[in-house]
Amino acid sequence: MTARAKALLRKSLRSIYYQFRINEVLVDESCPKRTLRGDRAIEWSWVIRHLPHEPVSVLDVGCVQSTLSATAARLGHRVTAVDLRPIEYEIDNVYFLQADIRDLRLAPTFSIIMNCSTIEHVGLAGRYGSTNDLDGDLRAMRTLRTLLSQNGRMILTIPVGCDAIFPPLHRIYGRDRLPQLIAGFRITEQEYWLKDEQDRWTLCTAERAVQEMGSEEYYGLALFVLESDAKRPLT
Repeated sequence: MTARAKALLRKSLRSIYYQFRINEVLVDESCPKRTLRGDRAIEWSWVIRHLPHEPVSVLDVGCVQSTLSATAARLGHRVTAVDLRPIEYEIDNVYFLQADIRDLRLAPTFSIIMNCSTIEHVGLAGRYGSTNDLDGDLRAMRTLRTLLSQNGRMILTIPVGCDAIFPPLHRIYGRDRLPQLIAGFRITEQEYWLKDEQDRWTLCTAERAVQEMGSEEYYGLALFVLESDAKRPLT
């Protein structure tokens, strides 16, 4: 082998080595890729924490593939559980209704509305049976507001970060869309969560949360307890 050939071989081997090291760093488990793993522990615990101790009338929207309706029922609450998809089980204290929450025509009797990881999908066709509707989430929130009883509360969990939409998966609510979503409500309690470099959920400020760049696979979490603000219009 000539000296030139040996030099080219050494250069190629160095290139392969450095490429390997770069790839190794990219998949290093000490710096994992951030995902939504564990989000339900944060969201569901928030919802359950804010259920009243005494039995009340509860509306759960987007109930399929969630434990919240069954949990609320086992705690003694009377639950109306709504989803576009077929029901998964039958249990005492839960009345299932297969319907679109944008079109609900129910009496304003609900002390609690559980709106957990649902509203961001409304109006995005192709995943949960919804139809295309650019402002479907806003329309649904206005409808739900009319279903609260006097002094009723909505327990809401949603994606938070820089405003974005990833059809057919989800919307992410930031400085622009978030105020539109909760128009007509006042916030009584709130928390914001982001993933750290170790892919662990940690509390953060609202200001930090709305700066997070989300994706199809990851976003921050915003958790609210809302009350209807009678002084603010529905539109």
